[in-house]
Amino acid sequence: MTTGILLLLLSFFLHFPNSHQAAATEADALLQWKSTLINPAALSSWSPANSSSICRWRGVSCNSAGELTALSLPDSGLNGTLDDLNFAALPSLAQLNLNSNLLSGSIPAGISALSNLTSLDLSGNSFVSISPAIGNLSELLDLSLYNNNLAGSIPYQLSHLPKVRHVDLGSNYFNNPDYARFQAMPSLLNLSLGLNYLDQGFPGFILNCTNLIYLDLSQNNFSGPIPDSIGTKLVNLQHLILTMNSFQGKIPVSLANLAGLRELRLGSNFLTGEYRRSSAAYQISRSSSSTTIPSAARSLHLSAGLESSSTLP
Repeated sequence: MTTGILLLLLSFFLHFPNSHQAAATEADALLQWKSTLINPAALSSWSPANSSSICRWRGVSCNSAGELTALSLPDSGLNGTLDDLNFAALPSLAQLNLNSNLLSGSIPAGISALSNLTSLDLSGNSFVSISPAIGNLSELLDLSLYNNNLAGSIPYQLSHLPKVRHVDLGSNYFNNPDYARFQAMPSLLNLSLGLNYLDQGFPGFILNCTNLIYLDLSQNNFSGPIPDSIGTKLVNLQHLILTMNSFQGKIPVSLANLAGLRELRLGSNFLTGEYRRSSAAYQISRSSSSTTIPSAARSLHLSAGLESSSTLP
């Protein structure tokens, strides 16, 4: 009887490591990464001397079991790469916020080991590339890579994220997209691709992101017409920002179907025609998208020139 109980306990501890063991593994991973950073003064609390108290380290949050669930170190002067961060040692990590630091290099394939990650914010750094493996983050809801040095094609694997709601890839150097390989993203609510070097026509996959509320494609090299179906497929749009591209042709009549539209920016394109909403009309006739505003159009506020924005109640 005693032997049976001992075997049962041994099996339990072998299969379910205690929180101290988990914390030690997580601490080792963080300390190893810290050792590769240049002068990580902000991480003075990260020390082998208190590795058993990882939950008290700066930027670290834990769950009731003592497992690391969030790492938040924005604007902390971190200078280095993510190459030596052992993501596999952080299995419970749900939130990673390293925005506004001095991190560079690649966003590595190892990040895909974070199977519970829901929020990833690496904006405001100097990353130059992103691994397609990021598309394996099946729990990811929010992705912000704004204002880096990311170049080349946007990995189409991003469209494989089944739950993602917010994607911000603005202010980078993305170009040469292969839009045909992107899938529909029904969970997507906000998409920002502004201030890149994206070209070709309006990306067709976006029309299949039918729950979009916010779309920003401004300051790129897009050309061709704005699809006529935009107002019938993206019926939930509240913000549409297409300024400073080379879109041409008529403003889609279907935009009038967007009952919830609050912000419309079409300036600095080659568009003609009218935008009508109730009794209001918006006339765009030149490449600078100049506007003619009916005096009775109280429900529509427009500012002419490069921004040409409208705010709808």
